[in-house]
Amino acid sequence: MINKEDLMQKQGIMLMLISKDFLEKDVGDRIETVKNMSEKYNMARGTVQTALKTLQENGAITLEPRGHLGTFIRFIDHKKLLKISGIENIVCVMPLPYTKKYEGMATGLYNVINKHVSFSLAFMRGSDNRLKFLKEGRYDLSITSKLTANHYINQGEEIEIVACLGKESYVDSHALIVKNDFQGFTKGMRVGLDSTSYDQKYLTKEFFKDKDVEFVEVKYSHIVEHIKNNYIDAAIWSVDEVINKEDDLKTVELDLHERNLLDREAVIISRKENKAMIKFISKFLDVEEVLSIQSKVINKKIVPSY
Repeated sequence: MINKEDLMQKQGIMLMLISKDFLEKDVGDRIETVKNMSEKYNMARGTVQTALKTLQENGAITLEPRGHLGTFIRFIDHKKLLKISGIENIVCVMPLPYTKKYEGMATGLYNVINKHVSFSLAFMRGSDNRLKFLKEGRYDLSITSKLTANHYINQGEEIEIVACLGKESYVDSHALIVKNDFQGFTKGMRVGLDSTSYDQKYLTKEFFKDKDVEFVEVKYSHIVEHIKNNYIDAAIWSVDEVINKEDDLKTVELDLHERNLLDREAVIISRKENKAMIKFISKFLDVEEVLSIQSKVINKKIVPSY
């Protein structure tokens, strides 16, 4: 005999599973039959029916039977479904907020998404590092450039772009950073390369592909220090970052193909399997509001808050 605790546990699991399924649906969608859901989840029909009834009683959905046509959704509250499905907090990992553009992005995402669900940010250098922890499930979402996201997808990574934040939402552009007395490229010059950042690695290899240089592995955050100390001669760098006059450094514009504008656009990625998360963010993220807040932070009209 099934005891009450086991029965309640099954009903709870069924409720969470169906809630996640419904997060992918909208008003007007036809739902699966109770028979199909029972077979899909290996649950008794009564357990499925109880879960559907609970969702309706809690105001998460309203269903409308239409005879032989099936049952359709007349009303749906995605926020309630998110909570019932067990997703009470969303964590997004993004680059370290060392520029106003990143601070603005963080402020925009934090304030916009928190209107709908508890949302927090984590910060980590290196797009490869962020991908690793996203895949492991430590984070729900990650911020990268569109160039990097496309590379991961082309490499067969099971991720999906959830939202694109638009041109120059990630960086204004990349440039070559060198000392002020830089006279041009010389054979064997040492070029800094951060292998954990796909953008920096790709742009570096692309720019120097026809030049006889030595690539030196460095951390992106240490590039300025390494050039000042003559450990390296040059490196690809985001022009959003301020160079202090006393550092005796300058930037040289990169002459790269138009496709590399993708390194300037921020995108949000998630695990492809995380359909409920993808649906929720796609539906409720107001990109225009995020960009408006980002612009206000950049122009010092509001204080960063994330």
